Amino acid sequence: ENIGGMLRGRINGKIVITFTDRFLGGFSVLKNAEALCTAQLIAVSATPVTAFQDVHDPFRRIVFSDKHNIGTGYYPNDNAVELEKVLRNIVSGDYKTFNSLLEVAFNCTPSNLHAPHDLLNAVRYEQAHEFTMFHEGFTQGVENIINAISRERCEIAKAFNVNATSFLEYERQTYGYKGDSITENRRLNPQLNQVPAPTSLYSCKGIEDVACALVPLSELAKLSNVQTPVINATIDLWSCYLNQDLRKLGRTLESLGLAGKSPEEIHRFMVPK
Repeated sequence: ENIGGMLRGRINGKIVITFTDRFLGGFSVLKNAEALCTAQLIAVSATPVTAFQDVHDPFRRIVFSDKHNIGTGYYPNDNAVELEKVLRNIVSGDYKTFNSLLEVAFNCTPSNLHAPHDLLNAVRYEQAHEFTMFHEGFTQGVENIINAISRERCEIAKAFNVNATSFLEYERQTYGYKGDSITENRRLNPQLNQVPAPTSLYSCKGIEDVACALVPLSELAKLSNVQTPVINATIDLWSCYLNQDLRKLGRTLESLGLAGKSPEEIHRFMVPK
């Protein structure tokens, strides 16, 4: 939202590409830049590779795998074929074109992982403990919350007539993991055990994922009468921990220009016939 405001008047007639789009992030940029009618958007749900920052060397990033079936959406959707060519010419990758930005949003799953995982490890982040994020910082209890958030996300998507995959299925399609559970995937893939934990609370992804993904999901759930107790609890616990109201600071339907619309109107607006 803030980036969009700073770009007001600067992206008219241009193509904007957003990676790790979270929930309608690129759309929010165009809307707040007042460029929905003049700019074009390529929204990519993830980066084409998996990499992490070496905590001991700020100039070193370690890349250990490619990603597959990376969800992409285009705005306006009528220009999807041409915009996909632009994307592939700039950054090669195994992209999967979704029917709409809304489908990209509902299938962007990292928030299902980072929001609860980072909350449950927040004290260790703040104390700058060195540990591996997805090995020493991961338990069956974390997986239980991830799966609960994933189920609620899929139920919201269903209310908007959008197909959404579970977090476990996302990992299978994106990384090729073969495990029967999220925990088993971490046991079977030693690369994940190399990923260091953040050494600062504000360098973790959980806060961003709550504000930019779980908050709009919660508002869409309320709009469509879908019960989301775990998503709501995660937002509230993060807000309490930070002593900030992330529902007010986060990406809302109002900031997206979707306030006052019914689920059917949002679907018609975001999904082409």
